[in-house]
Amino acid sequence: MRQLLFIFCITVSVLSASWIIFSLLYDINLLFAEFLFQFIFVLSCLSLSIAILFSHEILADVESEVIEDKEKQKSIRDYYLYSQLLDPPEMNN
Repeated sequence: MRQLLFIFCITVSVLSASWIIFSLLYDINLLFAEFLFQFIFVLSCLSLSIAILFSHEILADVESEVIEDKEKQKSIRDYYLYSQLLDPPEMNN
């Protein structure tokens, strides 16, 4: 589910950014003249900012999970080394 949400956020942000750039470069007069285009421009800016925020939140969650997994692996490794220190393997000479 998180992967689909991330792909959706990226898609929305790319489409919004491209529409904003296109409207600012080519249709600036139409943007100031028509209320519908102004509404769509504002809606596009809002959707871009919301998509960026959601993408950042998803990436932060994934990063925290990766850090948590690394800490678990380190804890397991430390426990294994500690248990070997307490009970070293026997050497047959």
